[in-house]
Amino acid sequence: MQRLILVNKKWTALSIFCGCCGLTLFIFAFVLPIILMSLIKSLAAEQAVMTKSNYELWVDFQSQQKGQVPGGTKTNLYRDFTFYDFKNPYDVMFRNKTPIFVEKGPYRYQELQDFRDFNFTNDGDVVEYNFDVRTEGQQEGRVSFANFIAFGAWYQMKNTESPSLFLQAFSAFYFEMKKFIYVTMQAQAIRPSILTEKDIPTLLGSLTPQQQKIVWNDQEFGMKNVTSFINWVVAVRDGVHSNSTQFLKEYFVLSYEQISTIIINLEQKYISAAKNILSNLFCDGKQCKDTYLCAKQWATQGITNEPASGSATPSVITGNNTASGYPELSYYYTEYFLKKIDNSKEYQNLKFDIQWAEKVLNHYENYSVEDPKFYTDQHLLLHIGNIKYLYQFGEQYDETKDKTFLEQIKARFLTPSIQHARVLWEYCKYFEKEFVVQSQNNGTVELAALGTVTSQSLYGEMMVLQNNIVNYLLIDLIGLDLPDCHSVISIIGNQTQTEKFCSRKEYEVWDKQSISKLIYLCDYKGGDYWKQILKEVGYKEYQLDQLCDDEEEVFGLLLEKSHQILKQTYDCALSHCTNLELTHKQWAYSEVSLNPPKNIFQPEKTLANIYTPFRAIEYSYFKNKYSDVVSDQQLNQKQLRYLLSFDCLYNGQMIQNAFIYSINDNLKDYKNWFIFDDFTFLHYLRYIMVEIGFDGFADTRTIQEILFGYMPTIVKAIKEMNPAMGGDPSAPLAGLNINPPLQVQSMHTGKKDINIVRQFVKIDGLPYLTVKVPYFDGNQTHTKLVNPWLIEEPCSLGTDALSYAPNQQKGGKVSTVITDLIRGADLLYNSEVDVFGLKAYQYNVDPKFLDMNKSYHNLKFNGLLNFTTAQNAPIFNSGRHFYLGDSEKLQSFIKVYKYDNLTAEQKANKWDNSYVVVEPLSGVVLQATLNLQVNVEYKKDILFPCDNYAFLPILSIHRAGNWSQSSIDEIFGDLKTGLKVKTIIFWLFIFLGPICIILTGLICWFKRKPYTTIQTDLMRSNGLIQSLQNEENLSNLSNQENQNIVQGSDVQN
Repeated sequence: MQRLILVNKKWTALSIFCGCCGLTLFIFAFVLPIILMSLIKSLAAEQAVMTKSNYELWVDFQSQQKGQVPGGTKTNLYRDFTFYDFKNPYDVMFRNKTPIFVEKGPYRYQELQDFRDFNFTNDGDVVEYNFDVRTEGQQEGRVSFANFIAFGAWYQMKNTESPSLFLQAFSAFYFEMKKFIYVTMQAQAIRPSILTEKDIPTLLGSLTPQQQKIVWNDQEFGMKNVTSFINWVVAVRDGVHSNSTQFLKEYFVLSYEQISTIIINLEQKYISAAKNILSNLFCDGKQCKDTYLCAKQWATQGITNEPASGSATPSVITGNNTASGYPELSYYYTEYFLKKIDNSKEYQNLKFDIQWAEKVLNHYENYSVEDPKFYTDQHLLLHIGNIKYLYQFGEQYDETKDKTFLEQIKARFLTPSIQHARVLWEYCKYFEKEFVVQSQNNGTVELAALGTVTSQSLYGEMMVLQNNIVNYLLIDLIGLDLPDCHSVISIIGNQTQTEKFCSRKEYEVWDKQSISKLIYLCDYKGGDYWKQILKEVGYKEYQLDQLCDDEEEVFGLLLEKSHQILKQTYDCALSHCTNLELTHKQWAYSEVSLNPPKNIFQPEKTLANIYTPFRAIEYSYFKNKYSDVVSDQQLNQKQLRYLLSFDCLYNGQMIQNAFIYSINDNLKDYKNWFIFDDFTFLHYLRYIMVEIGFDGFADTRTIQEILFGYMPTIVKAIKEMNPAMGGDPSAPLAGLNINPPLQVQSMHTGKKDINIVRQFVKIDGLPYLTVKVPYFDGNQTHTKLVNPWLIEEPCSLGTDALSYAPNQQKGGKVSTVITDLIRGADLLYNSEVDVFGLKAYQYNVDPKFLDMNKSYHNLKFNGLLNFTTAQNAPIFNSGRHFYLGDSEKLQSFIKVYKYDNLTAEQKANKWDNSYVVVEPLSGVVLQATLNLQVNVEYKKDILFPCDNYAFLPILSIHRAGNWSQSSIDEIFGDLKTGLKVKTIIFWLFIFLGPICIILTGLICWFKRKPYTTIQTDLMRSNGLIQSLQNEENLSNLSNQENQNIVQGSDVQN
């Protein structure tokens, strides 16, 4: 029995061993991965510190270009640009329609990032470097986009600072006076004193009697009255080959020889005499200069108060119906300052010296784009830096009445006294606010700008039309009968001469330019080009005469026939149609474009659809296209001549007045000056302002121009303008300019605190975010850093989104500085994702990131970032398709479609989200996507008359960076291996531990079975014996009880 119940000792030991191993493995399944993960985190944190030794890691090292992304990791950084093609711009502007757009793109470009010239500071805790971002690529295509340049220019005009407004307005007055004061004086001296009707045969002897009559009596450009005679004096001043002389030649249908003779006779016999008279009267016997005459008139009114002939007048604008006020300093002083500002004793009898006026009005005479020189003296009035100085101390005087501020003005501008300094300051304010803006009549800065830009734009394009319309028609008519050079030139010379002539550059390839050159040759008989042909080809004079003779069967006859075709087609008044006459007919009635002579083109409402140099400026074209918003009012020739002159539409102040009349509902004066019966004609002026002045409500440009910059008409004009006239050489290229200037950045290396690794410290030397803005101080161009917000947005708000602090925990957030938006942003944990076998966390941009916040100038809608201050234009950034914020409301203002047939309307969805995917142990960003949309605010004002408020999308940017699988395998191979080992250990030990414990149980179970069985049998045997004994005892007890009962019964019986 003893042998059966004893257990074999070796099985006991084995069961104990298995039990211990199982328990140990089970514990290690949890402990070893923790230790391994701790080691991985420690290594990740160590590698995350930015040091010289691991430079190639934190800048994405590439052996050929250190610090460039993409580098060794081959990270694919790219930008996809999708443009919004604007389909109905002027329906939006004039008909209150909903803006409609069609998406074009995406167009993909490669993004490159360079970290250069790094330097560690603060004991290695901060690294400073030069950061450069470049976008490379080439995409073909053109897009018509909502012209944010137009809105930017309009915004800047409405918000023009006072010093700039004064300089622009005063310089316009000064240079206009300078342009005409001397020639006006000459005209007044000549007519009628020196030149009378008796001199007509002498002066106009080269003309026929009929031509003499026309040239003398024409009301607008004839010689009879002083006002129109000024045009002839200007022609003499500018020279025989000038535009002013060319205009008179063409207007009166004169030959080159005739106009040259008249100009020479005027100069020699009349203007030279007038100059001598004026020299003695106004210039102390010296030759008069326009700068001296302007200074004298401005400071003393000494020109108009002592005219060469006629009665004295107080100002150069006296009798001018388009302007009123006191533009001269002396005139302002006597008629305004003393009567309305201050007539105290100290301000009585002030005089302004002519020599002083010459000093402060001095400027570089021959400024040009090729020779961009200007003076920088501190006392000059025609200098933006000096004017800002004047306004700075003048405004301080107004606030404090402290005369020390007048002393500053006196010293700077060399005035004789502080009283003179105050008069000068008050004059500048008056000139800006009342003479120009007309605030007393409800005028505004934007109306003044609207008048200036509209008048200049209309005049400029009308001159393009006026200088070319006849020539273009003649070229096409002649081209019908003149197939090549030899067919006409061979008639007038021998073969050698013909070959010489036709092999010239201008005739070698026979085209419209060749015909134009032949017309010029015959129009300017005896001119420089005529002489050049004679010399170089070897022609005799009579041969070219034969070529151009309108009675010979050569080019001259063909030219004359073409002239007569035009005259018959358009019923011209003179022997030939003039540019001016056809220009007026085309502008008012589209008569030229609707009636092509000999069907040389298809009829159109605008010549812009026929000849590329022209633009759609015709009033008839606009009136027809927008007949539902513009009254149909017919114009006669007299009205046309008035409207298209400097007395009306070519005059900025007149256009400004027209809008002031509409604001004041003054239809009477409006009709008196502008002929039209209602204010709807102002829509045409709005159209000219936007379409010509701003290059259109929707501008069409190439993809490359929009992304990398271009030079719009208005920006080019401002950049190339004389700074003394308000020009700004610092005006930058328009467009996105997606290659920003180099930045100097610094960030924490994580050496002292790994939790702030890669967080910015400073950008461009400042601890808060700024934008670089170029500006011109009057002397040179500078760049300044401007904070666009009402608060300082710290650079330390986050990293550059290439990586974050290591050992990120699930949940929470990461923070990024988005330099494109000049903002810091939080990205909130969203989910766990798998990136090529690596566990990573996705963080989405905080939905409240673009909520309304007055600190960022956003007071209207959630989902917008107001970039107006940063861009100096009403630019608003948003998520793509207005994702996040008041998305539905913002989308309701517009319609965006995917296709040109206006199907598949685009709405915000999850694909418009912005996010980063972060490998949590290293903090490295494996994927990043930024979806932005650039919009321009459109709202009702004096220029845009309809109340269809909207944010017009220009383009969207999908900026992304993704690691490839091969890069992840290469860079994160050790990490992936370590994580796999950790996982294998955990599951292996979890699997083996319980097996060992189960094995221990089984050993104990099976090897202890014999003992258990014997013990059970013994127990059962003992139980049976005991049971039998108990039964026997019970039987005996029962028998005894039965006997007792029997005995008891016997006793009773």
